[in-house]
Amino acid sequence: LRGAGIKIRRVKRGGGVSYHGPGQMVASLVCRFLRYADNAHIFLRRLEEVVLRLLAGYGVAGRRIDGKSGVFVGGDKIAAIGLAVSHSVTMHGMSINIAPEMRHYEAIIACGLAENGITSLERLGVRVDYNSVRDAWLASFEEVFGVRPYAAARGIINKGSANN
Repeated sequence: LRGAGIKIRRVKRGGGVSYHGPGQMVASLVCRFLRYADNAHIFLRRLEEVVLRLLAGYGVAGRRIDGKSGVFVGGDKIAAIGLAVSHSVTMHGMSINIAPEMRHYEAIIACGLAENGITSLERLGVRVDYNSVRDAWLASFEEVFGVRPYAAARGIINKGSANN
């Protein structure tokens, strides 16, 4: 990975290896989750629901797999969710594969899931740009949680493309 110019960082959370790079929408959620769910497990399931609704808007049938976090299409993971919680405040967050360089996944076992593959909207034949997915995510988040994320309201979400 280093030979391909990919920076490696160690973080304190489970899941084995996570990959974040160009072609993904990454949301780092920092909030007091107890305002939105009774426990961290329910909060995580609501984040999955945000992605499921986003995918449905593109005609993609996402699903949960018992015992695993994130969202899958068939047996392949399209969205990873990894939260850490300290003093009821969440850290880390989630990523949705729009059009990442899929060969980067060949060198890792993403999220520690050796039995599952990785997919993306592009691989599924859905051609969308970063801004479209970001806007769909924000709308789905608002539907599920009943609030608009603070960064969106303040206009500080990075604007980019699936290639940035």
